[in-house]
Amino acid sequence: MRHRSECYLTQKADLTVCVSEANRKEGRSFFPLKKSTIVYYGIDTERYNPNNEFYDIRGELGIPRDKILVGYIARMTTQKDPFTLVKAIEQAAPQNDQLHFLLVGDCELRAETVKMIEERDLDERVTFTGLRQDIPHVLNAIDMYVLPSLWEGLPIGLLESMSMGRAAIASSVDGTIEAIKHQENGWLIEPKRPEQLANAIVTLSHQADEIERLGAEARKTVVAHFSLEAMVRNVEKEYRKLLGLPEPAPVLQ
Repeated sequence: MRHRSECYLTQKADLTVCVSEANRKEGRSFFPLKKSTIVYYGIDTERYNPNNEFYDIRGELGIPRDKILVGYIARMTTQKDPFTLVKAIEQAAPQNDQLHFLLVGDCELRAETVKMIEERDLDERVTFTGLRQDIPHVLNAIDMYVLPSLWEGLPIGLLESMSMGRAAIASSVDGTIEAIKHQENGWLIEPKRPEQLANAIVTLSHQADEIERLGAEARKTVVAHFSLEAMVRNVEKEYRKLLGLPEPAPVLQ
């Protein structure tokens, strides 16, 4: 029913806006998209700005400041694959005593994820928080962001972490690869490969300068291509085309 209604709407619409090329490709696998364009999600780069002031999440959660904190901030669902993360933690933790992991989120796989952590005696290396609304503050507290998804349209959580200047390690799937270029502004791994995720975490944990460099490049990527301002300008541009109006004047920097 959903695909039939989407097919009807897209055929009647003057234009269908997709959030990524992967999103458009998926749509075309179900029905023709004769009139479509891509406008990437926009992140509020002022709210997600590492130069802002933040409160002490590590102090609140009792995580020492000298730990290398790896954050997973996502719904604990099949799509986000927390099980691969737990397996990677089991492999990575013994290789660097300074590693600690912060899991923020909830959903149907949380109980099983917690059970996996307990069964592997990883309790002291992992902190769970459940859902939180203060994500910029959480992102400020971590050193690396991980997202071992099985599929993505365009992951907003990943873009938020990049806007905060955090080095990201993510699965090379769908819309993710439109935001991250391997070892340029983040690391890409194959999905469902915990050994690759563990290797990336451990490798970066020994390279503070590389973590900083990747984070800086990630921030530049979001500001240039995935900002709220860029999204609004691109949406306006598409409306103007439909209405036969000239393009808006360029924004002076």
